[in-house]
Amino acid sequence: SAWVNGFVKMALKQPRPYQLDPSVGRVKENSYGIPSGHAQISTTFWGMVALGVRRPWALAVAILAPLVIGFSRIYLGAHFPTDVFAGWILGALLVGLYGLLGSQLEGLLRGLNVRFIVLIVALGAYGMNALNPQDTTMGGLFLGMALGYLAMDRRFPFRANRGADGGKVLLGQLVLRYAVGMAGTVVVYALLKRWFPSEGKPWFPFFHFLRYALVGFWVTAGAPWVFLKTRLAPRREV
Repeated sequence: SAWVNGFVKMALKQPRPYQLDPSVGRVKENSYGIPSGHAQISTTFWGMVALGVRRPWALAVAILAPLVIGFSRIYLGAHFPTDVFAGWILGALLVGLYGLLGSQLEGLLRGLNVRFIVLIVALGAYGMNALNPQDTTMGGLFLGMALGYLAMDRRFPFRANRGADGGKVLLGQLVLRYAVGMAGTVVVYALLKRWFPSEGKPWFPFFHFLRYALVGFWVTAGAPWVFLKTRLAPRREV
């Protein structure tokens, strides 16, 4: 969803309200206006939560959260109403597509050879970078998170909804997982940003891509591996 948003922004290249009238801008962004990323990604995220949880409260949040976020972006002068509407529509379309085809695609992928899946992921990341070469962030995250999830699912699967003893997961365990995951993300991101070439330097797009790929790999493989080793989560039987 984030990549689609960035690609459409670059394709349409539409200004934000404060770029036409500086008096209305309460926040400043360095990207184009339509579609609103906040509106689209919040719709996608909470829509996916609602699909997974399937409870009335989740559906209510999936409707209310994007509405509040979208209207806040209009109030702040970051977007025109049409930008927000476009974000909502794109986000809803992506959630709808997943609801219709997600299970079938997941079943298809699980039946494929691991090497073929890696090839598909690599080609997907390459295509994302080729279509939007100005920003390799999402291509890197996609590659790292997909390969990391594949490694975790095949080598050291864990159960996120259970405690270390296999019983009900405790709030303290969830907090510790969050702390470990976020700490690792910050460390990987900060160290690689310090070591790798900065923006404007030769090879920056490649190392920017690699940095986000490694961050994504930590999120879906590194952190779960640590959870298992520190008994913050139980292993899932395959």
